[in-house]
Amino acid sequence: MRVSARYNDDEGSGTVTFTVSDTGIGIAPQDQGRIFEEFTQLESPAQSQFKGTGLGLPLCRKLAELLGGRIELASKVGVGSKFSVTLPVRYQSESAVSSVEESGVGLSETIK
Repeated sequence: MRVSARYNDDEGSGTVTFTVSDTGIGIAPQDQGRIFEEFTQLESPAQSQFKGTGLGLPLCRKLAELLGGRIELASKVGVGSKFSVTLPVRYQSESAVSSVEESGVGLSETIK
């Protein structure tokens, strides 16, 4: 397993991407969307060894979205999987976003 973090400043985006990759069994393309559904577990040999509720990835996705980010998956059966979570460096509440959008003031001017 490999874990990494990268600061992204493409066009002033100011985000951090955390990535976890493995060389495990991988996830079939038709199952990749399902693993983010609550209480869903895929059939696999590892399932008999490791029990869970099927809430880990759905909660990760929801938390990333609440923080203004996203989670992405790249996987190939027999090769492994790579999960990436990208989050803004600075959290901005919805009320701050609304007031900035309504006022027309640039984000860099309102958050110091």
